[in-house]
Amino acid sequence: MQQMQRLVQAATTLKPKGKEAILPVGVETVVARGTNLTVFLFPRTEAISLEDKEVTFQTALGPMRVKSKFKLKDMQYLGKLAL
Repeated sequence: MQQMQRLVQAATTLKPKGKEAILPVGVETVVARGTNLTVFLFPRTEAISLEDKEVTFQTALGPMRVKSKFKLKDMQYLGKLAL
């Protein structure tokens, strides 16, 4: 399981629009309601702000690729970016 987590971590990025990609500092698997969930941990030292407009998350495990864009304006709580 740890080897698989390392492989997934190496293939994962979070990229704010127009900036360098952020690499995860860890990957964990947790069980919630009987389902395995993979949690990606990114450092908070790399600032993401509303001015970035969107971030793209991508990862891979073997032939399976996942890529999703998130609009930061939709990720606010009480007027502040909630990441």
